[in-house]
Amino acid sequence: MSHLTPSGAAPAARVSVIIPTYRRTLFLRDTIESILTQTHPDCEIVIVDDGSGEGEWRELIELSGISSRISLHRLSSHRGAAAARNHGLEKATGDYILFLDDDDLIHPEAIAAALALLEADRGIDVVTSHSEIFFTPETAEGCHPLPLLFNVRFLSRHPLNLVYSTNHRRQECLERRPFSTILRFGNSIHTSLVRRSSIGSARFPEDLVQGEDAYFWLALARQGCRFKLLDRVCAYIRRHANNTTRSKSLNHREVPRFYLRLLKEEMVRDRDDLFLVHLKLFYFLLNSRSRECLRYFLRVCLCPDLIAKEVFYRGSRKIKLRYNLLKYYFHD
Repeated sequence: MSHLTPSGAAPAARVSVIIPTYRRTLFLRDTIESILTQTHPDCEIVIVDDGSGEGEWRELIELSGISSRISLHRLSSHRGAAAARNHGLEKATGDYILFLDDDDLIHPEAIAAALALLEADRGIDVVTSHSEIFFTPETAEGCHPLPLLFNVRFLSRHPLNLVYSTNHRRQECLERRPFSTILRFGNSIHTSLVRRSSIGSARFPEDLVQGEDAYFWLALARQGCRFKLLDRVCAYIRRHANNTTRSKSLNHREVPRFYLRLLKEEMVRDRDDLFLVHLKLFYFLLNSRSRECLRYFLRVCLCPDLIAKEVFYRGSRKIKLRYNLLKYYFHD
């Protein structure tokens, strides 16, 4: 039944925050609190347990008692984050959807700021913001020594590199070419508030272990959804010892399946995008020591102009990264 606010105005739009979880309740309370402290009050929290054990399930029941706004659901077996998110979509009642992992946080104004843009322009389907990475005290890597700046081999492991790498998207690119922008830079699952009616039949592919969230956003972009960039940090991604995304061997094994699926379903159409996918497949298959990498190496070699463009792009990124790190070490 509809209701009115004390002033007689229309009720606030309802937002559903979907949180999949599997055998990890350590940080979940913090995640829940970051939603309960939102300045937008009308949020439901849909927690989906991905077939955890009885001990974790009892902990989840206890955590769900924090607020009446929490609904708790359970899959009968462990099926992965994609299946849990899809189940959450079926149970959610909100007009807008936000996906959040069980160890991450959002800014108190994240939902209100994104919602304001969505309600101001009904033609916008997804509002996505920037994110930052933080480290738990138990696993914080601390400040790396200055010589790391000049060691190419270790540069990618610097914590500040992780923070900087999350915020490459530009507003004009995301709004004009959302598919290409998401394909290159990604779209962190925690940063985006999406209009429920815009999702339609799109779902997270449950047969992908890596890239299922990127596939979801790419599917929305391919079906014509409009994206808007909220140019501020609204999501905070936690790094700790049990992050699945930090497994290099898992990435090298599973990421190619994501790109191969994009090709098989003919989602990638532009020449620049095809080049990028072939380059990624070459890289990951090479690291997996698969002979299949030669096929994609040859396809990459057919585009010398795009190779030059990619070399320039990656070189400029490394220069920007070193500049930001130097500012960090030598700030006033």
